[in-house]
Amino acid sequence: MNIKTVLLSGICATALGASALAADLPPRAPYIAVPPVPQFSWSGCYVGGNIGYGQARRNWNATVTTPSTFFTSQGTNAGGFVGGGQLGCDYQMGNWVFGIEGMFDGSTINKTSGVNAIPGATLTDKVGSFETATGRIGWAIDRSLFYVKGGAAWEQTSGTINGAALGLATETHSATNGGWVLGGGIEYAFAPQWSAKVEYDYMGFGNRTVGYPITTAGTVQFTNQSLQTILVGLNYRFNGSAAAGARY
Repeated sequence: MNIKTVLLSGICATALGASALAADLPPRAPYIAVPPVPQFSWSGCYVGGNIGYGQARRNWNATVTTPSTFFTSQGTNAGGFVGGGQLGCDYQMGNWVFGIEGMFDGSTINKTSGVNAIPGATLTDKVGSFETATGRIGWAIDRSLFYVKGGAAWEQTSGTINGAALGLATETHSATNGGWVLGGGIEYAFAPQWSAKVEYDYMGFGNRTVGYPITTAGTVQFTNQSLQTILVGLNYRFNGSAAAGARY
């Protein structure tokens, strides 16, 4: 028997053995494609509520006429609780989220301070409410959204000079101040239609001149007016259940 015959015999035997082994193996299970895990989508509109703390500051600048005539300037710093609601809409492109939002809050911000230059007289500052209209841009990581916001702001304030110690009547003004707001925060969607947020906002307002004819030379100019808030909020997203599986 030559070498060629031996090699051919070995090859045939190996092929027959492999065929027999394959016949004894169980059939392979069919391939089933596994769909990708759905990512949460921030696209859609929402409505919600918020609560937190606010701090308002401003300077009172006036020429006092009683008991003598002199110019005085004094800063005030008032704090209190704030709370209200917000509504808005978002649109997500990749990880970027673009949105608009309106917020409306009431306030208990209120502070009475002594007048440094006039012993016995007092100043009272109040912020009754404030509103913002903003755009926001954020970066989403699935259900977490980090964002900044900015736009227009308004506040409803009142200020009182109590000159009873000088034998004068109390004078009060109220006004709506317009300005701007910048802020940012983080929002987390803990359920398909619910999200919670923590947010900081800084609002700046323009100068305002108000008449106080009894206790001053006619006017008080308010400058460096600002309002800061730290808020926690809860939002209900109208299309959250549909949006939860919309983006892959």
